[in-house]
Amino acid sequence: MVNLRNVMIDLDKPIDEQLPKGLKDALIADGTIALKSASPFVNIKEDFNANGNGFGDDLGAFNSALEHLNSIGGGTLYIPPGVYPVSNSVGLGATPISNISILGAPGYSSQIMSAGNHSPVAASMYRSIISGVYLNANDTGAPGANLHMVESIVDELLVDNWNGSGLRLNDGTFGDLGLLNRIRNCHIVQNTGTGIFQTYRWIDSWIEGNNIGSSESNLSLEGGPIRV
Repeated sequence: MVNLRNVMIDLDKPIDEQLPKGLKDALIADGTIALKSASPFVNIKEDFNANGNGFGDDLGAFNSALEHLNSIGGGTLYIPPGVYPVSNSVGLGATPISNISILGAPGYSSQIMSAGNHSPVAASMYRSIISGVYLNANDTGAPGANLHMVESIVDELLVDNWNGSGLRLNDGTFGDLGLLNRIRNCHIVQNTGTGIFQTYRWIDSWIEGNNIGSSESNLSLEGGPIRV
């Protein structure tokens, strides 16, 4: 039983955001509150119980957060400092991550790390942003990220321990053409393969201000127009 006596609630604000932590957790456990936050700003640790301690599997927390934000029309997913192992790529498959900003903490201190032979992130993005995150493919043989982008931005990522390509763009896995995108200010650490692999499906877009290391070409461009 949950005691609501002496709890003052402003009905013009989200109810769950006003509850004391112990009471809020009890209501969640009781099933009275289905989600920890109905806010368009969510914290992967506080709201979706990711560990971020380098152990376990945080994939479920990430995909639950993305599904939640999709369901309310978009928002911001904040990733506090930590190491987040994932048993498969973060993403919703062919379902686009729509109108969502995924933001890491300063200093590349928010790390998504592959726990198997897969990219840390493999996602379809529509009018979305991923910024300030360390993508660690963990020397498992996979690209740093496989992204299908439409009107989206990838900004200030650190991408390391990848194989084949640091960033793989619109390769047909999740869709066809995508335009009006930006890849900017990313640091792609030298590994085996091509730094940024752009297919003919990623068009009318910009690649700018990146620091790219690779054993093969820094950029592989299949088509355009592309502004580099």
